[in-house]
Amino acid sequence: QRVGGPWRPGVRTRRADSREQLAALLRAAADDPFDLEAGPLLRAALIDGPDGQTLALTAHHIVFDAQSLPILLDDLREEYAAGGSEAGAPGRQFRELAAVTERPAPEALARWTDTLRDAPSRLGLAAPAVPEPHGTVPIALPDGLLRRMRPLQERLGMSWFMVASAALTALLHHATGDPRLTFGFPVDTRERDAFARVVGPCLNTVVVPTRCDADTTVGAFLEAVRDGVLDALEDRYVPFAHVVEALNPPRVAGTTPYLDVVLAPQTRAHTPPRVGDARLLPLESAQGSATYGKFALTVGLAVTGERLSGEMVYRGDRLPVDAVRELARLYPLFLAAFAEPGESTVAQLAASLGATRGALRAEVDPGTAVTTSRATAVLAEPEAGVEQRVAAIWASVLGLDPARAPGAEANFFDCGGTSLKLVTLHAELCRAFGTELPVQRLFESTTVGAMARLVARPESPPVAAGSRSGDLDARAAARRRTRRPGTGGRV
Repeated sequence: QRVGGPWRPGVRTRRADSREQLAALLRAAADDPFDLEAGPLLRAALIDGPDGQTLALTAHHIVFDAQSLPILLDDLREEYAAGGSEAGAPGRQFRELAAVTERPAPEALARWTDTLRDAPSRLGLAAPAVPEPHGTVPIALPDGLLRRMRPLQERLGMSWFMVASAALTALLHHATGDPRLTFGFPVDTRERDAFARVVGPCLNTVVVPTRCDADTTVGAFLEAVRDGVLDALEDRYVPFAHVVEALNPPRVAGTTPYLDVVLAPQTRAHTPPRVGDARLLPLESAQGSATYGKFALTVGLAVTGERLSGEMVYRGDRLPVDAVRELARLYPLFLAAFAEPGESTVAQLAASLGATRGALRAEVDPGTAVTTSRATAVLAEPEAGVEQRVAAIWASVLGLDPARAPGAEANFFDCGGTSLKLVTLHAELCRAFGTELPVQRLFESTTVGAMARLVARPESPPVAAGSRSGDLDARAAARRRTRRPGTGGRV
């Protein structure tokens, strides 16, 4: 991670003569790709429209997390109320928080290693015989579910997220037949008094190990998950990368240890926020969440007022769509049952809900790492064959016609690629070629031919982090010059 010095964004001015033109300008502002090397990663535009002025702010997710938005809105309100005069001294900066969190307390890291030492680093999932496209399956959660959870939350001292996590992991224990598994969730690292108002990517990922045996009751499992989440939050400032480095679990190309399952909670404003007389509206991403593809299963849960909604985002090389649909069908049943638990065991409850034990069980050891023989075999493959395979994976990630796969000189970003899609491509290439590559290498090799050479000879030296060659600058400039209107994707 590189943290730059102080910087002030420029504001572009535009004009829209109709509401339709205004909507098109806003969509174009959101769809215009970011250049991660050259920046800027926060853009501002002021549009004079038929109903007044519209301020459009577009930020890349690597510099602006969800909690940054209410902080930024509060700052805008203060500046708006000040009427152009100085509203106050600048607050603490992200670079200060990053310097603190990069030095975790040794005892906190030791607690993490003790917690996860015997936990499985990979979930035993039965992958489809032929990889399927990544996708998203909505979860049909009933109205009133949050209200039904509250008595349980008060009795056991739990949040709705803890109950939702327990129901999901219980379902996965039953579906895989594994008595032990792990799940992760993102946490805010700014919750210290000195850094509460920091804007930036103030996120870490924490992991909760769970155990569910044949005689584990629903009540006991709820309490265990509650305690696991609280323990994880206690040491949330230890960077996840430090934990993985200390544990050094078996690596499997294209996956992240301990994070095959990730829960992503959100709380959304029931009514649009306001700054003075201005009403603020978010512009939802047009890019499908199925392109993310970083984890085997990501369960997104959002609270809007009294309504809980959700979706399951999955990787098609790890889970077949039919299995995810069955999980999405069963999850509301488990969640409703967990909201009002009786004395039954998890196994008894699952059976009463019609869940098939071991339906997702893998036939091989989920912790098996990729062997060197597979990674070496690609070196003997003709380069043209490697290019064809890379082009086919490109077509799958970008949603292109497989019969018209891009050629060797095609540029990923000019074909509609984005930084998030490049992360998906990275996972797919690592899995297909049985190799481990830093994702940075793909940002340095953006054509089919360059990526084919990279996976065929992964030992070639990378560009040092933080450095930029003239060639990189030239390629970044070329991408910006040659990017055609309408080919950019959302980042």
